[in-house]
Amino acid sequence: MKKLLFILLFIGLIQVQAQTCGFGCLGLSGIYGGYTFQEFDNKSLNERLQFHWSNTNIPPQELDFSKIQGFRVGANIIKAQFSYISFGIKGFYQFMKANKEFELFVNSDKVRENYKMDLSYWGLGVDFGFALLRDVIDIKLVDAGVTLHQPTFTWSSYIANVQQFEYKYVAEDIQLNYYAGSGLILHIVPDYISLEGTAFISFFELDNLQNEESGEGLLLTQEQLVKKTETINYSLQLNLGFPL
Repeated sequence: MKKLLFILLFIGLIQVQAQTCGFGCLGLSGIYGGYTFQEFDNKSLNERLQFHWSNTNIPPQELDFSKIQGFRVGANIIKAQFSYISFGIKGFYQFMKANKEFELFVNSDKVRENYKMDLSYWGLGVDFGFALLRDVIDIKLVDAGVTLHQPTFTWSSYIANVQQFEYKYVAEDIQLNYYAGSGLILHIVPDYISLEGTAFISFFELDNLQNEESGEGLLLTQEQLVKKTETINYSLQLNLGFPL
């Protein structure tokens, strides 16, 4: 009996640090949406378009597809806060589109060309960080993940408002890419609403796209449509949490 009382007294003297969870511990713990901006090297695509313009007497145009922006929506599958350390697993879908168009006269004919690039994709990511000011600001030390793309490029040409052709180029296979970065989380209403900013580098490559009908490649050679880039990209999102 004395041993039992001693053990209970000893346990009572130990300070126990409780573990808490933000945005839920398990299961669907929150949704989010936001804006994202991305840069990459697409020199091969610009060279392909310049080749077409030179063969059709169209003066060189300044169409830059190296910058693309869009919106991201997703769910925090797990967003756990253990004391001052946080860990999360998330899935998302990102809408990334660019639309370029020009109109001019070539030999008295009004020519209009339109180009639409769709780089929308699915992604799965993880993040790990700690609280700088608890319930106020968190630092994301690591925010990394993989993305699955099946991009498309639509090319339309008109003369005197009459469509001459519309080609749709698609990736033959799903493209796998990945990203890594870090950022800050500002807790507006702890566990319910937060604003999250991330700076990241995406290791991004896309193979040559193929014409849906003819199978012809968009590029003149077997170069990649988009190549790796080391520029810093950004995203800003609003999180809505549902503690469980």
